[in-house]
Amino acid sequence: MNTDKITLRAVEPRDAQLMYQWENDRRNWYVSGTTSPMPLFIIEQFTHPENQDVIVTKQLRLIIELNSNKQTIGYVDLFDVDLLNRKAGVGILIGDETQSNKGYALEALQLLKTYVTETLNMNQLFCNIHETNAKSLHLFNKAGFTQSGILKNWSFINGSFENVVVMQCFL
Repeated sequence: MNTDKITLRAVEPRDAQLMYQWENDRRNWYVSGTTSPMPLFIIEQFTHPENQDVIVTKQLRLIIELNSNKQTIGYVDLFDVDLLNRKAGVGILIGDETQSNKGYALEALQLLKTYVTETLNMNQLFCNIHETNAKSLHLFNKAGFTQSGILKNWSFINGSFENVVVMQCFL
């Protein structure tokens, strides 16, 4: 799946080291809900093809790669994939900060929407975003997601509770 600028591709074993770096960057834990370091061994297991079947694992990670130089800049995740009710959660990370704010995340979300509609026959995607994360709220709004609720005092971060915005995109 690609546009003129990016390709979404399957995770490969060569991605493990970069995923390890981004998963263990504490600055990313705020949005992912991570609370402890991820061992490289677990990430390496995740990259094996037998652990990437969305029907079996109910999740899917796709690498965001620049077409111009094949550089990996981030990934987009499907989680809580519910094929019966045709919905899934979505998250995205542009791990290479030098490639942030260039429109790649929006393109990746648009490609993902096409994939889940045409291949997985999904009806909707959803995401949960901290109310203070203006950048992500803007991105998902631009990608066609709308706010469907607020989870009050949902996350305890840095000594205080934060609300979380629930967003949905009907496909």
